[in-house]
Amino acid sequence: MLSLVYLSQTSDIAASGYDIASLQAQREVLEMQNEQLRFQVAQLQSLDRIDREASSRLHMGPPEREIFISAPPVEVATPRPSPTPVDRRPEQRLESPWQLVQDDIRAFRTYLASRCGIGC
Repeated sequence: MLSLVYLSQTSDIAASGYDIASLQAQREVLEMQNEQLRFQVAQLQSLDRIDREASSRLHMGPPEREIFISAPPVEVATPRPSPTPVDRRPEQRLESPWQLVQDDIRAFRTYLASRCGIGC
């Protein structure tokens, strides 16, 4: 019985050793691939390569002439702060928002009546 336990543990240890060796080999392969990819990225980002690709494949080149245009300065509008609501009658509380609208309509009618006379 004791020999069976020993054999089982020895077998498990050997299998674990093989797994470790396999994973280390896989890690080395992945590190090599990672290094190759880094090298490819460095090559693709090379300015000389980009210049060659632009001229050969995209038919691009340096500009034939440079044109500069002077534009007059433009005034940039600054945002105005939004007006704060003004309570026209601080002593009187509005019962509803429509009351303010009705007051504005009455004031507008009064203004029109004063400008063109009553009944125009």
